Amino acid sequence: MNALSHRHSGHWHRHFRLPHLRSALDPDCLCQLLNAHWPWVAARGLTVTACHVHRVFPRGAGHQVIKYVLTLDDGQTRREQVAFGELLPGDVRGYRTRVLDKLRKSRRQQLARGVDCDAIVALPPLGMLLRLPGWDEKLPGLTLHHYPRRAWRLLAPLLGGSAEETCPPLRGQVLNHRLGKRCVLRVQRVDAPERTVVLRCLKAGDARHAASLSVMQQLWDKGFHDQADDDIRIPRPLMSSEALATLAIEDVPGELLGETGRWPLTGQAAVAGRVLAKLHGCPLGVARTRTVGDELTLLADWVAFTSELRPELQHDLGRALHSVWHRLGGLPQCPPALVHRDYYGKQLIHDGQTTTLIDFDTLCQADPALDLGNYLAHRRLAAHQGRPVADDEPQALLAAYAERARPVAPARLGAWLDAARLRLACLYALQTGQGHLAPGLLGEIQ
Repeated sequence: MNALSHRHSGHWHRHFRLPHLRSALDPDCLCQLLNAHWPWVAARGLTVTACHVHRVFPRGAGHQVIKYVLTLDDGQTRREQVAFGELLPGDVRGYRTRVLDKLRKSRRQQLARGVDCDAIVALPPLGMLLRLPGWDEKLPGLTLHHYPRRAWRLLAPLLGGSAEETCPPLRGQVLNHRLGKRCVLRVQRVDAPERTVVLRCLKAGDARHAASLSVMQQLWDKGFHDQADDDIRIPRPLMSSEALATLAIEDVPGELLGETGRWPLTGQAAVAGRVLAKLHGCPLGVARTRTVGDELTLLADWVAFTSELRPELQHDLGRALHSVWHRLGGLPQCPPALVHRDYYGKQLIHDGQTTTLIDFDTLCQADPALDLGNYLAHRRLAAHQGRPVADDEPQALLAAYAERARPVAPARLGAWLDAARLRLACLYALQTGQGHLAPGLLGEIQ
């Protein structure tokens, strides 16, 4: 395994050995540091009683981002709070100062000049800068989250008003934040709760992310609109701001597929298959591609990274990587399709009739079996987590897919399914309270 991963992996394994990484993944260690050194919790009379590592994002060059879910206790109630920790080489206090300076820049301001921000704290014992979601110097659109008047000037026509009117009370909610990459916000009028809009704030100056601003309009125009006969659509794109790298889209009602018991699981799998067939058949040209080589490089990096932190899994990870490497790498080339690349139940909003596909940041041209394998791997993950699954979900997914698209050969599907299993095993091996899932997922890889 070591030779294989060293020969084919990218750059993570050469740079992730920060001395503080293991401590940052220790919930007890982080709880003690936050209670002792974080002014934000002290000012609000809170205590951090638990720290859950939700996801680790290796960024290379000695830089990791860890997504935490903290449990906060005010003496009467408990609630959960997401936080991001950046592990960096060098002076984290100086890094905090630079971050705050950038947040105060007038055009993309998220923080008033001369004002500190206790939601962002330097933790020198860990070499970490920790912050709450919604503060991100790389996402200029977040100024709309912190300054309602600016949001109203831009969004008033979408919220049932005029920019010349006095700004009504607005409620902002961070739905999902990927630090330094993107943030999804919901903006709602307090006096008219039915008036809502969702904002996708993207990274400034990144052509790959900026290009995604036009993808939704193209998908809408090519059949994913609200009048589609098949009831498969995307949120309506409403407007965009190039200066803020932000796209405003419709706030779609419904529930995430696979996360509800309101509809039979077999039926939900069939819905997922029909949506995927429509996407794979969509004649939308995107420049980005995802090759087998790209996938294998990513997996080799994840295996090296995970093996360092979970050495007891090293043998099983190496065996799984070797298997996936030869099965996936041995596939003959196939015509690429428009692929989602992060396709699973949480990317589908369903209301009993209409299904809405969301999140297009990873859209690319690739083997269509990639999406099918990823969806099925997440259903296997659900089974290992003890969540409800149905034995005939794979058959329902594939049968519905084959109604509108060319069926995928079993060998091809199996190879991509195992690749997704290996990736999920690496991700969950590092998650607090979920590490026991990794051996089960690895054991299913042929």
